[in-house]
Amino acid sequence: MHKLLRKYKYQFLYKDTNSYFKFFKSEKIDLLFMACIAFFVPIFFSKITFFPNQLLIGTVVNAALAYCALNYEYKKILPVILLPAFGTMISGIVFGPLSIYLIYLMPFIWASNFLFVYIIRTFKVLKSKNYFLTVFLGGTAKSALLFVVTILFVTFSIVPQAMLLPMSLIQLITALSGGFLAGVYYIVK
Repeated sequence: MHKLLRKYKYQFLYKDTNSYFKFFKSEKIDLLFMACIAFFVPIFFSKITFFPNQLLIGTVVNAALAYCALNYEYKKILPVILLPAFGTMISGIVFGPLSIYLIYLMPFIWASNFLFVYIIRTFKVLKSKNYFLTVFLGGTAKSALLFVVTILFVTFSIVPQAMLLPMSLIQLITALSGGFLAGVYYIVK
């Protein structure tokens, strides 16, 4: 009888502990955490002065995008694709006085984030291609889209010429570094 009670006691504790950990490892909590990173990192880290904040913020946000691309379907990661632009806009500091021009670029930032996620998900997850080559392709496509749109907007005097560097080379650097960071985590995990 004593062995039977002890067996049920441990089984109850195991089930209870398992459900506790299952809650924190759930898909919804993970996606909520990634969405919070995507939204709040541009707000909280925008005041960093010892390191170029766009590089830090962009790397973290692109790592969240790549992580979600590796683990979840498109419809589930839509908040992670959309929220970084809102967080950057709300902070108003990442691009300094140029932040107001993000209003014009926001739909294209969303499109470029989706393109980055789409390429990683399609080539790595669905077609099992080399991850780092996929990140390079996705980062290049993302920065090229933003660069072309920004060039057009500069040509028509919608945004100032100073937006070209943040919307091209820096986007490429942050997409590659964030994608590689997520890839290292994916490989180690």
